[in-house]
Amino acid sequence: MLSNVVGHVDSWAPRLRGWLINSDDPDDPVEIVVLVDNQVVARVRADSPRPDVLVVGHPTEWCGFDVPVVEVVKDNLLHSVSLVNARSGVELFNSGPVVQFGIDGKVLPARSRGLASVLSISGEVDRVLDCLDSSSRVALLSTFRPEGASPTLAAKLVDALHAEGFVVIGIDTSTEEQESDIGCDITLHRINAGLDFASWQAGIELLGDKGVVVSQLLFVNDSCYGPFTSLQPLFCRAESLPASVVALTDGWFGGHHLQSNFLLFKDEVLKSKALFDFFEFYEFPLLKAEIVRKGEIGLSRFLRERGFDVGALFPYEVVVQDFIEKCERMFASSDYLERYGRSFLLWFEGAFLDVRSGVAHNTTHAMWDSLLDLGMPFVKRDLLTKNPMRCPNILDVGAKIRACFGDQDFSVINDDLKVHGECATFLY
Repeated sequence: MLSNVVGHVDSWAPRLRGWLINSDDPDDPVEIVVLVDNQVVARVRADSPRPDVLVVGHPTEWCGFDVPVVEVVKDNLLHSVSLVNARSGVELFNSGPVVQFGIDGKVLPARSRGLASVLSISGEVDRVLDCLDSSSRVALLSTFRPEGASPTLAAKLVDALHAEGFVVIGIDTSTEEQESDIGCDITLHRINAGLDFASWQAGIELLGDKGVVVSQLLFVNDSCYGPFTSLQPLFCRAESLPASVVALTDGWFGGHHLQSNFLLFKDEVLKSKALFDFFEFYEFPLLKAEIVRKGEIGLSRFLRERGFDVGALFPYEVVVQDFIEKCERMFASSDYLERYGRSFLLWFEGAFLDVRSGVAHNTTHAMWDSLLDLGMPFVKRDLLTKNPMRCPNILDVGAKIRACFGDQDFSVINDDLKVHGECATFLY
């Protein structure tokens, strides 16, 4: 984004939502012209309240905009949407020809949700559930193992959770019930529909049937490699953080929210029954983009509206600052072009300019090395299988993990990458 304006587009459709701040004068709202396929459809001021923007350190909350573009563009075609500063004429954002306003409204039928979608249950269910009380810690682990995936990867996470005193309830959506056990105390095998939130609801209903309120409840999935060290430091930090819900990381896609691959709910949330209420109102959409918007993003918004503070162990602003400082040191090196190469530097220069101007990135992809340096003992699996941001330093992941957490055996991860990796990335 150019000019003196910082901000972010949270969603392009069905409503165009986001926030913009004039960095020279935060009290002067930015006025924008909205164009669809180069045709003006709206002119608005970014002056609606956005307390989530203020809470993470920006100078004002009166910076939001919300444009019901779907009321103007009612077809199901792909469109290009751009936002232009009405005063300077500078284009602030451009979606490219990818926005579809007619969003599929299909949702999961009731039989495909929660316990109704469970095909089988294994483990000593009654014994495990009867032992749960208000001092218990429970993890609901959503898993999906494609054909050829090793059970060792998920088993490592289960072992790490057991070491911290968690009872682990696995909810598996693999196409066929896995023969190999990953060590969960209870395993629910359910149909592969609705992604993590439909699986977590099954776990919530299983606990609800017993009427047990536990001290901590963890939503977690198998989307990461790791942990590469003990989880004890993470949980100690989470307990001391003044927030009722704690994630590893947060983000700005769709508005400020906690990333849902590791969500710890504390006692005050669990006593309030807020999670049961969320799943009662959750619409269970089928499209992945809608699941992110209404599930991951919607849950953070729902909890805030209920008066709960949410926090991240590795907050976006901290990770970005570390990334910026790394880039500045790189650029200040007298021989940086010779050391790193032009294509390497062009990527970092682009990412650096983006984050400095307020364009949000997924830190688990673009800033994986900062997260490891800050102490997060995981890397996202799709960082290595897909490298969606095309990070040029991806081959350094193994060395960075060892530098941060000591010697590691990457053989199982590399075996997984041989089968499921879409790019030639291995850990050395």
